[in-house]
Amino acid sequence: MLSRSQKIINYIKQPLEVRLLRYLLILAFGAPVVSFLSWFMTPASPDNLFILNKTVATPAAQERASLFWILNHKQLELPNGERYDRQQDYFGFFPGADLTFTTRDIEDFSGARIDSLADTLDGAYFLDTYGVYANDYYGRETHPNQLIYGGLYKNDLDLLTALKDRGKLIITEFNILGESTPPNARKRFLQEFGLKWTGWSGRYFDSLDSLQGAGIPPWIFDLQRQQSGQAWPYKRSGIILVNANDDLIVLESGQQLLRKVPVIKTRALYAQEFNLPDSVNYISWFDIVYAADDQNELVATLQLPVTAAGDSLLLAHGLGSVFPAILAHVAEDYQFYYFAGDFSDNRVVPASAYFKGVHWLQILFYNPDNVLDRRAFFWQYYRPLVSAILERGLHSKK
Repeated sequence: MLSRSQKIINYIKQPLEVRLLRYLLILAFGAPVVSFLSWFMTPASPDNLFILNKTVATPAAQERASLFWILNHKQLELPNGERYDRQQDYFGFFPGADLTFTTRDIEDFSGARIDSLADTLDGAYFLDTYGVYANDYYGRETHPNQLIYGGLYKNDLDLLTALKDRGKLIITEFNILGESTPPNARKRFLQEFGLKWTGWSGRYFDSLDSLQGAGIPPWIFDLQRQQSGQAWPYKRSGIILVNANDDLIVLESGQQLLRKVPVIKTRALYAQEFNLPDSVNYISWFDIVYAADDQNELVATLQLPVTAAGDSLLLAHGLGSVFPAILAHVAEDYQFYYFAGDFSDNRVVPASAYFKGVHWLQILFYNPDNVLDRRAFFWQYYRPLVSAILERGLHSKK
């Protein structure tokens, strides 16, 4: 039998690549186990968060996947000790089999019941109230395209007001002010939270070619035809903006745009506070909303990379090329955030939430060379942003 010293000598004599391979295999199989156990052993935190999502055309739940990933990753649990389930732990629209659906909301709640609910909640996240329209849900064209379910209504606003009065955390996103929300409800929301709505919204498209589609809503092409009397002339990538009065602006790459995609730039103070990059590409829907007074701080801006021609085109419609991406009021009286974009609609792998420190490997989950890979926005921006907001907003008063 070999002595211990002889075993050590034999091991040292092994080729270096053999020893490295052995350590790499141990690391490859051991690191995920340690990461999962570290997550599993992290103490859970019971937090009662009201989540509203009225725009759910399919059961895939992509609109909520990012938020629920964070809730699970941070070990936030419902008051009953159960983990948040993205398929059921929200209010809004629930698509079913064979184009059936159910809804769960607070529209029939009394004022006393809303106050009681606000007392039990730690915060609210209004993901999307745009809703579900007949053409999208049933997959066939109807005229007019009727709203099946959606919009921000009185009881939704009563709950937000009750949470504000109690100093609870409130997060809202793009489309809460869109066409599905009645004008009186929109006006009340703007007044309550000190915002100014321009009616403009927009998005970057990698191809403006009408033959390729590329996700451009068909009514955009109809609007162009009605206003100009001409066929849709655009072929390259670009940004489309439209407002509530059906005014249309098209910024095409190489003509009105210097570079492809819009960029979110975060002010240095908040980039440090929320552990965010100074800038990040943003390719999804946004709206143009400003602070109406000084009760909201500008956290980040969305910048359109326009040429002089593009800048002139925007100015002709009363717009600039830089406008708020995040507005916030964070003080002792209440905590409010408005994301002027479709921030939470990202593709993420739910299972990756159960590994502590997984963000150190985020480069494996998206293609950094592809500006159209929206997963980069989740890992670089949404995850640290919302994680920090939840940590600060839900636990600061506990």
